[in-house]
Amino acid sequence: MRGADSTPPEVFRQYQVILHNRREGLHMHLPMEKEVQMLAYIKNGEPEKFKKLFNDLAKEGDPIEIYQQLQFTRYLFCASIALFCRFAVDGGCTHDEAYSLSDAYIMHMHTLNTVQQVFSLIAVVGADYAERVQSVKKNHLPIVRQCISYISENLFHKLTIKSIARACGTSESYLSALFHKKMGINLKRYITEAKLEASTELLIHSEFTISEIAVKLSFPSHSAFTSKFKNKFGITPIEYRNQYFGTWGLSKYK
Repeated sequence: MRGADSTPPEVFRQYQVILHNRREGLHMHLPMEKEVQMLAYIKNGEPEKFKKLFNDLAKEGDPIEIYQQLQFTRYLFCASIALFCRFAVDGGCTHDEAYSLSDAYIMHMHTLNTVQQVFSLIAVVGADYAERVQSVKKNHLPIVRQCISYISENLFHKLTIKSIARACGTSESYLSALFHKKMGINLKRYITEAKLEASTELLIHSEFTISEIAVKLSFPSHSAFTSKFKNKFGITPIEYRNQYFGTWGLSKYK
C-alpha cells in the first residue's frame, strides 16, 4: 500500500512496521470491543469492573511480550490516558481535574524504567479515573456538578455566589446550602481554594508578577492574595515560585 502524499517518508516506514506487526497478531492496542468496554467503565464510574476487565485481558496472554521496546509501551500509555481523561470528563469530572491528573501521571510514567512498570500503570490510571467519576456520581447532584464546572471554567473572572446561582438556574441560598452539604466546604471558600490552586500554575508556568496574578484571579489586592496563599500553602507566592525553580535548578524570578 502506498503512503498518502502528506505522510512523511520516515513516518510511513514506521507505519509499515506497525501494520505488519498488527497483521502478525502483535497488536499495539487493545481489541476494539474491550477498549470500548473499558472506556464505558470509566465514564460510568465503575472501577472494579475496569480492574477486572484489565486483569482478565492480562490473563489471556502476556501483553508485555508485545512491546519489545520501552518507548512503544510509553506510546501505549499516552494513547490510553488521553482516552481515559476524555471519558472521565464525559462522566462528570471537571476538565481541570481530569487533565491535571493526566499530566501528573505522564510525568510519573517518565520516571519508570521498565516495560512492566509502565504497562501496569495503565491499570492504575484507569481505575483512578473510574473512582473519581464514581465519587462525582455518588456525591454530587447534577446542580453541584454544574456549579463546580462553572467555577472551573471561570476562574479568571470575578465569581460570586449570585453569579454562579444564576448560571445554575437556582437561588443563592439553596445552592449554598446544597453545595456545603454535598462537598463539606462552603461555596465561597471553595471558590477561593480553586483560585489558589490555579495561581500555582501561573506561578510556575508564566512570568506574570504576583500582583498581575492577583488581578487575573480577581483577588481584591496583592496582599489579600499573598495572605490567603500563605494560609493554604504555608509559604508566600514568591517563595513558592522560587522553591519550584530552585528544585529544578532553574533561574529564580525576582
